[in-house]
Amino acid sequence: MDTVETKKSICTSRSFAETLSDEESMRSTVASFASMCAFKLRKQSTVANIVSVFVMTNRFDEKSPQYSNIGTVTMPVSASNQIEIVLAAQKALKSIFIPGIKYKKAGVVVSGITPDRAVQQALFDTNVVRREKMDKVSSVVDSINSRGGMDTIHLASQELLARKESRPEDSQKQVANKNMFLNNLRREHISPRYSTCIDEILKVSTLTRRDVRL
Repeated sequence: MDTVETKKSICTSRSFAETLSDEESMRSTVASFASMCAFKLRKQSTVANIVSVFVMTNRFDEKSPQYSNIGTVTMPVSASNQIEIVLAAQKALKSIFIPGIKYKKAGVVVSGITPDRAVQQALFDTNVVRREKMDKVSSVVDSINSRGGMDTIHLASQELLARKESRPEDSQKQVANKNMFLNNLRREHISPRYSTCIDEILKVSTLTRRDVRL
């Protein structure tokens, strides 16, 4: 039997349609990337204990300051639930984020991947029960998202929409930008979602003899 080799690292990264410069937007974007990495870990029945975040500016923009960096956090116990992975990613982002810089691309990389059948526990780990609960929550989220579509349920830290509307005239704009994370990604070459999106179902046209002109 042929077996699929487990990946040594998993990366989720995107270039933004528009540059991001505020920390809140970057935190939400990185949270979404980290959540996707965690989902990929669970999909192949693995866990990871190293979470890295990298950011970079647009190298073709000569008028703006150039900056790129990577931050890494090593977790005491390997995990695959999105809560722990996202928290580690946001901690890594905080160590390298510089306010005012116009970021064009960011990404999350998880490494130190091992099978989830035997997770090495830390000697003084006091979060065993909490981690078991988070793993169960992740399983439920995966089950719901598999039926309702990706991000049917997601962490609050992935939501970029402001909870409070400062002015009535801003409400329409905020509703339009409710999913700013997806709107701000470059998706020109994304494959059609034939099986998960009703608006992208494959349409097949049939010809009859009346349609054919001799």
